[in-house]
Amino acid sequence: MPKNKKDETNLSLKDAYEEIGRSYRFFLNWRNALVAGYLVSLGAIGKTFLELWNKGSQLIFLALLCLFLLVISIFFYQLEVRNRDLYHFCTRRGSALEKELGIEGIYSKLDESSKESTNSGKYFHSTTIDWFFKLWIVISLSVLIIIGVFFCISR
Repeated sequence: MPKNKKDETNLSLKDAYEEIGRSYRFFLNWRNALVAGYLVSLGAIGKTFLELWNKGSQLIFLALLCLFLLVISIFFYQLEVRNRDLYHFCTRRGSALEKELGIEGIYSKLDESSKESTNSGKYFHSTTIDWFFKLWIVISLSVLIIIGVFFCISR
């Protein structure tokens, strides 16, 4: 049992710090699951596209598949951005708690690194994942435009 007010405060800060750790790991696990789910989706859509292409399917089916890729890409990207906001919040709060507890911990380093990536133009995981999602959005839009042009020409 805490003996004085300071002990009570430290105990609650330590509990909060542990909860932030659990939350941070939870959101990082979700990030891994989101990226894995997106890769599986990309593989399934790519396989279906190639099968339709090899069968000489009508362009409308290929266009619908590209539209589906576009929707899936935007969907997963938005989930990633929201999830990133949540684990960055955990990082910032964990860093603040480390300062209050007087410890040098991982959250301080992660928070410092996050600020550095924003200000320095260096590339970190989030930047790479952003590029990956945006690349597939551009690819799906480009293929949709190309299919649209071929569809108009063939009429």
